[in-house]
Amino acid sequence: MKKFLPILLLASACRTNTLTGKTETLQLHYIVWGCPCANWATPEDLAKYEGDILAEHCIFIEPATQALAVPLYFDPARHGIIVTGQFYTKPGYPTGTVKTEEQLDKARVFRYNKISIFKKDIDYSPKDDTTGLKVLKNGPARKH
Repeated sequence: MKKFLPILLLASACRTNTLTGKTETLQLHYIVWGCPCANWATPEDLAKYEGDILAEHCIFIEPATQALAVPLYFDPARHGIIVTGQFYTKPGYPTGTVKTEEQLDKARVFRYNKISIFKKDIDYSPKDDTTGLKVLKNGPARKH
């Protein structure tokens, strides 16, 4: 029974974390850190911070339903997301986070109920585009 006590306490702590009540829309870019840590950052944070300081400003995201999960075709080098939702009041982990041997630091968690994928404004061959998304300046991409 002692082995399960920390997991039960973690689950209990997660239920006490509430949403702020303030709906926000965020543009986010995925950072491939090489760890299961918080890896989403705003363009403003990417421009302002680097390395460990940037990592302190990264967030986790959590879909309100599984139907809203980041799609399989998402490519961090080519895409970003725009999400609408709310932050939890306390740092933590997104629902479904599995405990591993590596220590995972808590971070702000943004629970979203709307997501759009957009193509970053970069040049690459159209033959390499498998998503069917068009670049829209300052907005989400749309299927064509």
